[in-house]
Formats: sequence, structure tokens, C-alpha cells
Amino acid sequence: MCMVEDVLETFRMGALSDIAEQVMAIPLQIEGDYSIEHIKNVRQSGNDLFLLSEQVLYRFDRQGQFICQVTQPEDIQVGEYLINSVAGQLIVAGNRQDIHYYFLDGELLAVKQLDEGYQDSRLLSLSFFNGRIWSAEEEWVPSADRQEYVVERKVVEYDTSFRKINTYPVVQGDLGREQWIPFWTKPMFSVLK
Repeated sequence: MCMVEDVLETFRMGALSDIAEQVMAIPLQIEGDYSIEHIKNVRQSGNDLFLLSEQVLYRFDRQGQFICQVTQPEDIQVGEYLINSVAGQLIVAGNRQDIHYYFLDGELLAVKQLDEGYQDSRLLSLSFFNGRIWSAEEEWVPSADRQEYVVERKVVEYDTSFRKINTYPVVQGDLGREQWIPFWTKPMFSVLK
């Protein structure tokens, strides 16, 4: 386990404007009894903004106007989500080896249980590119001598129905110099076009 104190100061400093061409604040206009705190995983699709707060997925427009609460906490605790804008769907990964498919308005389309073999795996992050789902994952596997278990990281390619297409191992390379990013940091998977 890593504590915030263990993270180098270099990784805790910086401004969004250091990496973004444009930074714009959008005040969220929330009506009703919704409590949106600790926002993360903000994604945009067309005029829509989607975000996670306390494992619940919400939809806003680009002006910050509340549109809908997509997921219900009694149905799914959202770990990650993707926007399939071509199909007009949200692909939402829960915390119980399940994938929920929603229309953009929050209507549940389907629920899929992942195949056996995911009990020892942990999905770290998801990205959607070129009609495929790409994930960074960790899995507990027996070591070569079978005396203990080790964590292996991998990139997995899925189709939109979450059927596995390819798996690519992620290994820590020996660069011959001190590495600035510790291997225990959670990888955030993204794809540049």
C-alpha cells in the first residue's frame, strides 16, 4: 500500500494549463437532492459532460446544466466508464465483475457478467479507441517457483461486448538509470489518435 507521503513531491505539483491547450471552469448547476462531491473521471462527448462522484455516474451539458443521474448506487458501484458515442451508449464497469450498458439518457440497456477468471484480476483504467475497449489490469498469478503469488500488469484489448481479443504484458524495463515513476503507481491508460 502506498501513502500520499510516499509519492514524490514532483508528482503532486503542477497545473492543468501545463498540459492542456485550454482550461475552462464550468460551474455545475445541480437541482434536487443530488450530492456531488469528489468529482473524478470527467469525460466529454459532443455537448455532454459525464463525471463520477462517489461511484455514481452523472451527465451534464457543457454549460454545467444537470441532465440526469445515469447510474443508481443500489444497482452498480461505478469503477470506470467509457463513452461509445457512435452507438450512443455508456459502457460502465462495476465493482462486482459486471458491465452495465446504458443509453446516454441513463436508460439501462443491458447487464453483462464477466466470464470466470476475473476473480484475481483488477481493472485499473479503461480507454475507448477505434471501436475497441483497452484496459490496464493487474492479476495475481503464481510465481515461477510457485512458492508465492506476484502481481502482473497487462494491457487487454476487448470488443464492445467485453470479449477479450488480445493481451499484452506490461513489464518494468531496466533503463539503466533511476526511474522517476514507481511501479506501484496506478497506470492511467489512454490512447492518442
